[in-house]
Amino acid sequence: MKLFIYEGYKLDISPEAFAIKAFRDIVERDKTPTKEIAMLELAYIYFMYDPRSDYSYIVEDAERSALIIKQEGLPKDWKPDELVKVAIEVYQILTRTTYSELLKGLRSAIDKTKKFFETMDLGATDDKGRPKYTINSVISAAKDIPKLIKEIAAAERLIIQEIEEAGKMRANKAKKVLEDGFDTFITDEE
Repeated sequence: MKLFIYEGYKLDISPEAFAIKAFRDIVERDKTPTKEIAMLELAYIYFMYDPRSDYSYIVEDAERSALIIKQEGLPKDWKPDELVKVAIEVYQILTRTTYSELLKGLRSAIDKTKKFFETMDLGATDDKGRPKYTINSVISAAKDIPKLIKEIAAAERLIIQEIEEAGKMRANKAKKVLEDGFDTFITDEE
């Protein structure tokens, strides 16, 4: 699902997005000649909820939202209203894949690992006075980080490919396996 197209040095709302009521409603309520408010609100949705977003490395929703609002030019007091919330729900459905959900969990685990390293006290001891964290265990964990980063980058590439393919299939009305749920595979006949 693409919200925007870039042609002739101009960013515009994609025909695919404009065809979907939730996004079209945002555009139609914007009475500015260049639809600048709608563009900002749709950009917020993309940057906040698309796994391909440059802001997706920020795991905490409130932190990511605040940075997007600040960096992308939305008013400081802007918050998603009901129209934007509906569009967010639609966008999340249209970009949700198995891999993107898995990546979200992986990013959360990585964020927790990062916070652990930031707050770890190498001088901390257990109740018997032994070090809680040994230098060897920290070094061992640190050695695995580059491999993990490579694997995450590979997973992100797969997710981008999957989302783009899913968007094309949805546009062509083709269905994914189990898109209708398990009920189509379960029968009462035995």
